[in-house]
Amino acid sequence: MRERARNESERNESESNERESTREKRARETSESERNESEKRQTERERGTREREREEREREREREERERERERNERQTERERETDRTRGRDRHTERERTRGRDRHTERDRQTERETDRQNERQTDRTRDRQTERQTERDTEQE
Repeated sequence: MRERARNESERNESESNERESTREKRARETSESERNESEKRQTERERGTREREREEREREREREERERERERNERQTERERETDRTRGRDRHTERERTRGRDRHTERDRQTERETDRQNERQTDRTRDRQTERQTERDTEQE
């Protein structure tokens, strides 16, 4: 009888230890999962910040490029006017008409480049969301 009681007590203690071990394991897994989620969110924030900074630098570079191009065009036009004055002709008006067409074409190219960049960013965001959803599904299946 005592032996049965002792065996029962040992079995109960063993089961209790197993339950406690399982609880601790789940707590560690939950903590690790929460830490991973937090790191993932932080990475996403950092990626967004880097992307915004990159886009801002790109816009600034393009603005500076447009400004330099405008200044070059103004200097060229002024040189042509000076040449025309010395020759007694008014050729700069033809140059200005041509430049207007060139500017329109450049504007079209600029718009197309911006559209391409926007499409690429949208594709990247879509791919990131799909990857995140797949990761969540994989995590849920485990």
